[in-house]
Amino acid sequence: MQALGALTLTLASIMLLSGVWCYFLSPVTEYTKHVDSYRYTLSIEGFASRSVAFHAEKDETIDVTVGFRVRIPPPPINPERINVRIFDPEGKLIWEDINVTSSHYRARAPKSGSYKIEVENLGAETISIPIYVTRTVRISTRPLEPLGQWLSLISLPIFGFGIWMI
Repeated sequence: MQALGALTLTLASIMLLSGVWCYFLSPVTEYTKHVDSYRYTLSIEGFASRSVAFHAEKDETIDVTVGFRVRIPPPPINPERINVRIFDPEGKLIWEDINVTSSHYRARAPKSGSYKIEVENLGAETISIPIYVTRTVRISTRPLEPLGQWLSLISLPIFGFGIWMI
């Protein structure tokens, strides 16, 4: 009877250690989750500027595209020139692209809050500029974590049974 109790305790210990490994030490899987997308079209008069705002949480990846679009017919010989500036929630400049026809910015949001995109028209004619903002977040999970919880929990009554048998 004592040998059977020792065998039961050994089995319970193996289950508990396997559960702890699954819960704390199993490999981590990371994936990207799409949070939100914004699409704006700004009509900007000559030598003027306009801005739009969007909200982002800390550590989200912000992907801002300004001015990229498919054109039919082909683009003119002298395309519109713009300045693009992005400001953080405190109003500090975090990125600037000067005298360009289109622009792209991707980075992690350093703070939570309302970010501002300012576009300045450098030409005399009124232009229409598309702006695309995409927010994504990176998520880390352990796929074996639920199995680890179950193994750890189920080993407890087996420990009790092994102690009772000894």
